[in-house]
Amino acid sequence: MQNNMNVSNFNTMNELESEGPITAEGFYNFDSDNTILFHAPNAVYNKNYELQKENKDSYDYPINNWYWFGSREEALNFYGITEEDLNSEINN
Repeated sequence: MQNNMNVSNFNTMNELESEGPITAEGFYNFDSDNTILFHAPNAVYNKNYELQKENKDSYDYPINNWYWFGSREEALNFYGITEEDLNSEINN
């Protein structure tokens, strides 16, 4: 499902930290099979749709499992996961 997806303007956490407080608002998509939380702060492009930050309030979510959240914490709570869940998969 993720194969034809481009995430626009992706920022690393270090880049975000250098710009000030981290809000991490944006589009989120959780791949529960692989325990990956995708984050796109500005836009998501797919051959079947485009999601853009400036239109975030006009979409009928979910769109291919993408949702808009005001923070990373909101996304984690919505999906019922923690940072530790995500980090433990990386370390295995």
